[in-house]
Amino acid sequence: SLKGKNKNRRLKTMARAYTLEVVNRDQSKKAKVLRRESMVPAVVYGPKLEKNFVVAIEYQKVTALLEKALETSLVGLVFKNEKGVNEEHEAFIKSVQRDKTTDKVIHIDFYVPANDRKMTINIPFRFTGVPAGVTKGGVLQTPHHNITVELYPSDVLETITVDVSAMNINDHKTVADIIPLLPHSAKAHMEETEVIAAVTKQVIVDTTAEGAVEEGAAAPGDVPATAQKSEKKEEK
Repeated sequence: SLKGKNKNRRLKTMARAYTLEVVNRDQSKKAKVLRRESMVPAVVYGPKLEKNFVVAIEYQKVTALLEKALETSLVGLVFKNEKGVNEEHEAFIKSVQRDKTTDKVIHIDFYVPANDRKMTINIPFRFTGVPAGVTKGGVLQTPHHNITVELYPSDVLETITVDVSAMNINDHKTVADIIPLLPHSAKAHMEETEVIAAVTKQVIVDTTAEGAVEEGAAAPGDVPATAQKSEKKEEK
């Protein structure tokens, strides 16, 4: 079912983090019936495949995977093809759909990349160290937790480590600081000036000012005499 077996070379450089057993889904069975049987409907697709696979996975196996795996984690999907032979595809978790009320996983998509074609993926940041500015009373702000990049699947990094220990108050790091950490084939889909981390001054609220009462204004908890009278009437 692969378009070209000679295209396996690039992915062999990637460390597979997880293996997941899936079963071919009986498409005559509705998704809600599968879920009652503790199975999660899923689709496996991508440019390396001749066709999409509609499968199902045990719910417990899905939740165990999602507790550890990231979007950038490579997952080996194992299932039997039409001939009853075990078939395996290396894939990334592309999307996860959850129930809005229970937050349970109700559907998952896996993407099987082609080794010679670039793919778009979000690589998460892993911030390490305690900023020097934080020890002086500052606060570390991280407005972005990942970066969207386009690159070859064999070049995908599971995380990007960002050392913030040298950052002082008013220091910041931008996407331009991250680009040197990316693989050569990667192209960032974010502006280089976009701030991903900053150490700012901590704003201290003067609580003594909260009790101040403007001249001529009623203090908190004070009720004008006319209002007190109307309230007593309402109590009757």
